Amino acid sequence: MPKRAGAWRRAAPRCASWRAACRAEDGLDWIGYVTGRRIERVSSFGSLRHFRRENRPAGAADRCLECAVEPSCPYSASRLYLGVQRERGAVWPVSSITEDTDEDGVLLALREGPFGRCVYACDNDVVDNQVLAMELAGGIAATFTMTASRPTAAPRSSAPTGSWRATARECGSWTFAPARKSTRRAAVAGGADAATGHGGGDAGVLDAFVTAVATGDPRAIRTGPGESLASHLVAFAAERARHCGTVVGVPTG
Repeated sequence: MPKRAGAWRRAAPRCASWRAACRAEDGLDWIGYVTGRRIERVSSFGSLRHFRRENRPAGAADRCLECAVEPSCPYSASRLYLGVQRERGAVWPVSSITEDTDEDGVLLALREGPFGRCVYACDNDVVDNQVLAMELAGGIAATFTMTASRPTAAPRSSAPTGSWRATARECGSWTFAPARKSTRRAAVAGGADAATGHGGGDAGVLDAFVTAVATGDPRAIRTGPGESLASHLVAFAAERARHCGTVVGVPTG
């Protein structure tokens, strides 16, 4: 659980908790991209419900490396980081906790750094569940749900509905099933997490940038600073809505 005990555990150092979540989820960028519409109003609900000291397993230690409960804990930092390091080497999330990515370096990071602490007993104050309701231009409605219990490498899922019935997975294959038309599938390369390229998205972004530079044609870049600013503004509005318990309009950039 790198976000629960590590760098994204507190709202203050990294600003709003929703923005910290969106750094991993990219959900707001995705919703804006697939709809082609601006998010105009938001409301949001969420809290820190599970990762609290009162839910700490009996006998749990402050750090995973010293914990008798660690072998059966689903949030074991030892299993996550050491397991990845031993199987795949210096890839994400190992590279996010230390620059010394051999086994000794990972052990030191877990023993002394924030990522090795018990998720139930650290100074985390960000939400572990949150839902965002959005109204987009043209009256389109969308929701976005974030939960801390989603497996690290699990694909992010989307379920758009409209005149064409469709199901989708952001980091998997799309399946369109319009009435009286054939099904169309689009395969996506790579896995869902940062170590395996976000379903081909990372390579696609770099390819677009290199193409734009090489050809001098900025049209190769599908999204730019304007879209990034727009999703940040939505994230800030969502956090304001959560704290105030109201509907918040999203300012234009």
